[in-house]
Amino acid sequence: MTRFVACFALILAATACQPRTLTFPIAPISQQSLPGGGRTIGYDTNGDGKEDYRQTTNAAGQVVRLEFNDGKAEAVDLTTLDRAACPHMVIILDGANVALLEKMRAEGHFRLFPPPCVTVAPFPVMTDLAINNLLHTGPSIGYEARYFDRAKNKQVGGLGDYVAADNSPWVARTAYRISFRRDADAYLHPTELFHDELAGMNRVFAKATGPGTVIAYTVGTAGMGTKFGEKGMRQYLAEIDRFCEQIVWQRRGRVSLTITADHGQNLLPGKRVTFVKFLEGKGWRVGKTLANDRDVIEPEYGLVTYAAFNTKSPARLAADLVQHPATDLVMYPDGGGIAVLKRRESDRNGKTAAIERATIRRVGSGPLGSAGDRYIYERPKDGDPLDLHAIIEKMYQSRDRADDSLPEPALFAATVNHTYPDPLRRIWFAFNGVVKNPADVLVSLKEEYHHSSSFFEFFIDRASTHGSLGRASSQTFVLTTRCPLPPTAPQDQLADLLGLDGVKKSPASQPAKE
Repeated sequence: MTRFVACFALILAATACQPRTLTFPIAPISQQSLPGGGRTIGYDTNGDGKEDYRQTTNAAGQVVRLEFNDGKAEAVDLTTLDRAACPHMVIILDGANVALLEKMRAEGHFRLFPPPCVTVAPFPVMTDLAINNLLHTGPSIGYEARYFDRAKNKQVGGLGDYVAADNSPWVARTAYRISFRRDADAYLHPTELFHDELAGMNRVFAKATGPGTVIAYTVGTAGMGTKFGEKGMRQYLAEIDRFCEQIVWQRRGRVSLTITADHGQNLLPGKRVTFVKFLEGKGWRVGKTLANDRDVIEPEYGLVTYAAFNTKSPARLAADLVQHPATDLVMYPDGGGIAVLKRRESDRNGKTAAIERATIRRVGSGPLGSAGDRYIYERPKDGDPLDLHAIIEKMYQSRDRADDSLPEPALFAATVNHTYPDPLRRIWFAFNGVVKNPADVLVSLKEEYHHSSSFFEFFIDRASTHGSLGRASSQTFVLTTRCPLPPTAPQDQLADLLGLDGVKKSPASQPAKE
């Protein structure tokens, strides 16, 4: 308890004031349409009332040319710029909603970038798992900082482990990540923390010269989205856009920029759910160790839309959990596959509530994302918990069918915008490789609920969160000027596409301690 109190006291320490970071003009002073659909956009960057910086966009609205009239007249054609010779600055946001990003792009934001590449985070949709997936640094010890240690047969971890970054191997690949001791401010004072992070990222990026990649991460965006919902997310996306505009102006265009988010956000408030009383009412003993077949462990930590359980009787536990009104899907390993359960309020014939079941099987034994990875979705005639039947039947009709397995690349392409994006691989690896201590049963909650410790529930207001298998949580994006990207791509392939693999950290680029 002493360590817990000390850690929390450190986290709640007051933040120091930072100098003003964003100096780039909020709005242009001139705009003019061009033949062919493009336009020019003029800025006064020194406050003298005269245009000294001009952008030209193409018909799609993307900036393709810069002109400087600030005492050193210069024009830069961004379409012919050698990006490989420029510093590559990568900003990883903690949580962003793809639909909101697209709405803001339609309003004129993020003109520096071509259309985003949509990608999908692992399930459970958590920061550590997602950035590990992006940077190839996993697995984490557990889904969150509090988890069941199978070797020790007890629930371990918590706030102290979180502050020590024990569950975050990806941090070693970043040049900037504000001190974990500041993370409570992300939810208590998120706007202030985010501005501190902008200042920190600005200092780190300012040191970048020549080719090479510098990766920065901001946790303040998670707090702004969680606390203020769409309004907070819109604010930080607009400021990140302005931050990027400032970098391009300062560097006179000679820079590559990438913005991505670890995962999505559902932009919905929710009600906290705990399964303790529900399970006790069905004869389970909820504790911190497993001694007999009716014991169950339910780690409660962050405000998220999934829940993890450990037990010696996963099938029996899943059969009870699927009856809970907050449950959307229940998953557990079963006979070499992963069973997926869903309770329908009524079946497809309008009859009373029914439990639908399917089993996911993987064909192949390579690592996550390996070539030739194939999956089978086994379901009874009337069972389709993941709503995949129509998609899979169409895939069967479009290819030679030696068996019931389907290749993961085709499954990703067919399901990236599904209710549950890329569900077969994500569910499989939730139990087989994403963490060292997987659950025995996972629950994806309905979006109007969240699972958390009562401690965090007391301190944190929630207007949005993430965690479930659903699309709003799972989908995220990449905006980049570095290189062309496809419209969609698996998250674990982005490092290769962007050239992030092999980023070497120098002693001068250790994550900032602020």
